[in-house]
Amino acid sequence: MRDLILTLFIVGSLPYAFMRPSYGLLMWALLSYMNPHRLTWSYAYDFRFNFLVAFVTLAGVFFNKEVKFRIPIHGTTIFWMFFCLWTVVTSFNSFDPDRAFSEFDRFLKIQLMVLITFFLIKDRKWMDWLIWVIVLSIGVWVMKGGLFTLTSGGNFRVYGPARSFITDNNALALAVLMGLPLTFYIRQFAKRLWQKQLALVLIIFSVITVVGSYSRGGMLGLVVVLGVLFGRSRRGMIVFLLGVVLVALSYTSMPKHWQERMDDFFAISTAYELREDASMMGRLNSWVLAWELAKDRPFVGGGFNTFTAERFQTYAPVPFERHDAHSIYFEVMAEHGFFGFALFIGMHLFAVLLGFKVKHLARGKPELDWAVTLATMLQISLLGYYVAGVFLGLAYFDLPYHLISILVMLHHIVLKHSDKKVVPSATAWQEPTYGMTTWSRKTDYSIFGRSAGQ
Repeated sequence: MRDLILTLFIVGSLPYAFMRPSYGLLMWALLSYMNPHRLTWSYAYDFRFNFLVAFVTLAGVFFNKEVKFRIPIHGTTIFWMFFCLWTVVTSFNSFDPDRAFSEFDRFLKIQLMVLITFFLIKDRKWMDWLIWVIVLSIGVWVMKGGLFTLTSGGNFRVYGPARSFITDNNALALAVLMGLPLTFYIRQFAKRLWQKQLALVLIIFSVITVVGSYSRGGMLGLVVVLGVLFGRSRRGMIVFLLGVVLVALSYTSMPKHWQERMDDFFAISTAYELREDASMMGRLNSWVLAWELAKDRPFVGGGFNTFTAERFQTYAPVPFERHDAHSIYFEVMAEHGFFGFALFIGMHLFAVLLGFKVKHLARGKPELDWAVTLATMLQISLLGYYVAGVFLGLAYFDLPYHLISILVMLHHIVLKHSDKKVVPSATAWQEPTYGMTTWSRKTDYSIFGRSAGQ
């Protein structure tokens, strides 16, 4: 029955996704982050609904005359485009092109949908809807993981949907961390009481899920994200103390083996303690491999899927301990060389700086308070990704690229508002259902924050 309901829902939505590609983008985000087919039991479990929705949405974009094929051009998008192009070069020059192109195929599909986001998210209404879809999609696994942790007493690890980007407990913790600031944004600007209450429940269960994941990198990221979120709160001290109490209760209520795992991570201070931690030694082994491989091939690296047994035998100090990259930074460094790594860092650096530019342009304008808050929350989401990503290998996960594209379009919206030099009423900007805006020729090509006509 689950298979039939899900299939009817998705297939029945395809015509609307074709006529309204923005709706297709929301459907794709739902399938990407929730993975509802992994909650079925029969034919729908392995059906490629995501590919089907993406294909129909792309077709709708191509045939829809209202869609403008234009991307705001500035540092973030320039580095993003060059990084995507560079992955083509590294894939052709990889140690094993067949393995590399299998991963490149998935990476390319993700970047195509990021490109579609640039075309379709042109006003606050669709931006808010996309954020709602992301939060609720991850929220399904937040609620499931939180309830599992509470009912099991935290004796077992929480995992994400099978055969997805967030299957691993560490990956799930990272996704939850990135969704947490977006949930704060929803709670602050929600119009109805039930929406605020739902957001609060998701915030609490997000903390419980990260704790129950047993992810040490996730816990580190949680401490940083909560610290930044609470620090910027108007009632910062009160909220901070509540956060400390919540984390302390989670810590003391978890079983002994969870506490020992966290103690081993946060209390490592000597070389002996480091050697005793097998997980950390495995990470160091992978990181040394990445560094040595990048030194050997500084421009092209090893290509996608380069952390193989052969590479460990060649570059790793412990050749027979094969591990994942266990770091977004060393993963990119190993697979795309120092040059690709520089492009990757440049893309994220300019994205964070773009957030500051959005806040500078919107600050002092009551009708753009939402944009200031959203830019801050997107920056904190990316901060959680950067901190937890030191120990987690999710360099090609959909969500950070999606958040960067949202930040780019947020800057575009705020810039258009500034260029018009017309201050709309605060109510018009705060209502969640105002109409689509039309890109003018003057503001379509924004170069380094200014329109081409200026």
